[in-house]
Amino acid sequence: MTTINSKSDIKALNINNTKLDVVAMTMNVQKAAVSKLQRKPISSISTDKLRAFLEAVGGELTAVIKLPNGEVISI
Repeated sequence: MTTINSKSDIKALNINNTKLDVVAMTMNVQKAAVSKLQRKPISSISTDKLRAFLEAVGGELTAVIKLPNGEVISI
């Protein structure tokens, strides 16, 4: 089993092996754009693109905010 971290290519998040043309259609971009995106480290991708990719492969992006007073907000 491969460990996925922020330095992993975004392609590692496609654990269902969703086809490139399906991801591109869902994201409303060309296949070449998805191919290029998949080679980038997860940490270098904007939140919007990461969310769109994850939704296209059947995932979901959630975020947790931790405030200095200890309050935690999930968005």
